[in-house]
Amino acid sequence: MRAPWADFGQGQNMPTGQSDPSVMPSDRPRAGAQVWRLMMKPRIAWSAFKVSQTVGAGLEVIHDGGQFWMHYTVNSWRVALDLVVPLCVSSYRSARNEAQRARGD
Repeated sequence: MRAPWADFGQGQNMPTGQSDPSVMPSDRPRAGAQVWRLMMKPRIAWSAFKVSQTVGAGLEVIHDGGQFWMHYTVNSWRVALDLVVPLCVSSYRSARNEAQRARGD
C-alpha cells in the first residue's frame, strides 16, 4: 500500500523553472511588490482586519483568559502580537490568492 503523500508534487502544474526568454528579468514586476500593493487595497485590508480581530480575540482568550478574569495585568506586547500576526497572515494570503487568480494559476 502506497502512502497518500507518495504522489505529492507529481502533478502537471508544477513549475519547470523555465521562463519566457523574450522577457528580461528586469522587465517583470517583482512578485513581492505586487502582493504588497494588493495587501493595501481597502477590500483586502478591511476583510483581513475583521478576520484578525476575530482570530486575535480567540487567541487572547486562550493565552490570557485566566488573567483577564482574575483582573491581573497582561503583557501588552503579547496582546498586540495576538492581533497583528493574524492581520498580516490574512492580508498576505488574500493578496496572494488575488494575484494567483489574476495570473490564472
